[in-house]
Amino acid sequence: MAAAETGHWDDWVDSSGTAPARAHHPELLFRDGYLLLRGLAPPARLPPPFRWDPRLELWTAEAWRYRTLQPLLDRLVADAVPPVPPGRVAEDGPVWETGADAPPAQTVRDRVARWHPLDDLAPAEPLTLHPAQRAALRAWWTGKTAEGTVPDRWGCFELPTGTGKTLLAIALLRQLALPALVCVPTIQLMTQWYWELRRALGGEIGLLGGGHHLPSDRVTVAVYDSAAIHLERLGDRWAFLVLDEVHHLAGWHARAALYSCAPYRLGLSATLDASEATLATIQELVGPTVYRADLDTFVGTLLSDYTVQELKVRLSAAEQARYDADMAIYRAFLAEHHLQPWRESDYAAFLRLAATTTEGRAAQLAYRRARTLAQHPEAKFEALGYLLRRHALEPGLVWAGENRVVLEIARRFGIPAIVATTPVRERDWILQEFRAGRLRAIVSNEVLSEGLSIGPLRWAVMLSLRSQRRRSVEQKLGRLLRRDPGKQHAILYQLVAEATLDAGLARRRRTPVFRVAGRQRFAGPADPLAAPSPAGLTAPFPSAPAASPAAPAPPPPAGAPEAP
Repeated sequence: MAAAETGHWDDWVDSSGTAPARAHHPELLFRDGYLLLRGLAPPARLPPPFRWDPRLELWTAEAWRYRTLQPLLDRLVADAVPPVPPGRVAEDGPVWETGADAPPAQTVRDRVARWHPLDDLAPAEPLTLHPAQRAALRAWWTGKTAEGTVPDRWGCFELPTGTGKTLLAIALLRQLALPALVCVPTIQLMTQWYWELRRALGGEIGLLGGGHHLPSDRVTVAVYDSAAIHLERLGDRWAFLVLDEVHHLAGWHARAALYSCAPYRLGLSATLDASEATLATIQELVGPTVYRADLDTFVGTLLSDYTVQELKVRLSAAEQARYDADMAIYRAFLAEHHLQPWRESDYAAFLRLAATTTEGRAAQLAYRRARTLAQHPEAKFEALGYLLRRHALEPGLVWAGENRVVLEIARRFGIPAIVATTPVRERDWILQEFRAGRLRAIVSNEVLSEGLSIGPLRWAVMLSLRSQRRRSVEQKLGRLLRRDPGKQHAILYQLVAEATLDAGLARRRRTPVFRVAGRQRFAGPADPLAAPSPAGLTAPFPSAPAASPAAPAPPPPAGAPEAP
């Protein structure tokens, strides 16, 4: 097999250690996550992002820069100037001359962009788009944004959960009609995207991840981890790269974008809330945020109206005594060492002392016990029992920040739980039964917070959260606001223990969309089976309608995942 047809660096050098003869025409190829410019006789100097690799005796560039290289291809020349005289070494490799004495330019053969248009897509269904959705499509396609002009067909959408980001990505895929790769963070989302693409586009949809290795030159859905592994070999097979939940594009996952040659890129996220390094990576590899809209833009149209209500509870006398004792240990340690933990430097000092001293470790453990007790007092379980009885006929979701608490709620109230260790078949069965209306409540942690379409929800409870960041809170709210037939209003409860650390954590959750409409104290009734409604907590919406049967899906190919 010729070297140009293989995927190994060694194929560019023969056994004697000399480079093979150059091609008659310069060629741009993709190999092992990089672009190689073969056949350009030295010495010549090429502009960035090309770099001379003395080991290969070739000009190379990173694969993701293929889009910026395209305008340069027509300017590249071969045999630009005489060779470097004997005894002299060009510091930067070959030199590119563009003067009057330079020979006429030769055409560079592009062997990367060999994508064929998709002419077998299923007929498109009529779409009624929200004005904000049309504005997002126009901004990405033309590059004209509210902040100015940016590269067209290159950038991110920041739209709330439930506003049709998947629909917009499929619409752009249809418009481009080029091979596409969709990257997602979880296997559940991969399955969900697979069936959405099957229904919208028909035909073959490839899979990469979750035990599947079935890439398709047409459209493929991949998990970020699998894309990071395999795009080093497959990065030139797709022209359109869609990165769902693009805020996951950090560290190892960035290889999914680094090793792709796709000249058209779309990032999707409900909340681009990440570290500065991650945001810089997204800006460089995917593009700027070309369209951003907040929740108020869609509430009442694509999303249902909602209310956030805060139920305050109190610790029992025994719980309060344990809480005060642990907080006294923690505060005494801070006072002794003059630490203010909300300062970054003091918090780092506290962690060092906790790792190196017995007293510091005791203070850290005392704080953890106090925080756990404040987030999960017995009164919160009583309030949750009341809410489950009150909404017994309406589908709802309960979030808790610890697996131990999730399993305790499932045991105490007899509702199914989904955590990270839940077997795939069991999780899929629970979600299928919930969507069909045969289950009325699910308890979970962060597993159901992002991306996944759970089904119709009328209410949700945040008993505790592991993360208080804006993204975590708004993702959970977005799960609740998806429209379904008959749904006019949704309600989100947050349970807060008064005069504890939990009250401070609740204040940190407040974002522009997380507006607390009412605050009430919950007092546990004497007879929990006949609990009266607290004042101001009347149900503002009707019972959930019966689930309508889903439309039949086209038959999947061999090896496809089970339909959700």
